[in-house]
Amino acid sequence: MKLDVVTFGESMAMLYANEYGGLHKASTFSKALAGAESNVACGLSRLGCLTGWMSKVGDDQLGTFILQELEKEGVDISRVIRAKDGSPTGLLLKSKVEEGDPEVTYYRKHSAASTLAPADYPSDYFRMAKH
Repeated sequence: MKLDVVTFGESMAMLYANEYGGLHKASTFSKALAGAESNVACGLSRLGCLTGWMSKVGDDQLGTFILQELEKEGVDISRVIRAKDGSPTGLLLKSKVEEGDPEVTYYRKHSAASTLAPADYPSDYFRMAKH
């Protein structure tokens, strides 16, 4: 397989508030994919580029969610690692605001992606991409 672009980095599940105000006031949340590298991969895929994303996600429901979302976008996820050591998928919570910046809280410490090591990166996968 030849890819145009391969991105790599930590993607997270994002729970964003449906009501305005601080996170402590929110009673309902919606779920989405978050992470610059996966956002770029999805955007380029929508533009017709063959894209791949490489990282590590937890062997949990949020990891499954991330992989399903990327697959729906046409992003190759064949080199993503599922952590079998209990490391969770990263999570972020985001408030809804009418103006200014939303409150964003990250839960990434000890996440699966934070355990990526140089040996986890498949050099052959990166070499098959133009970028």
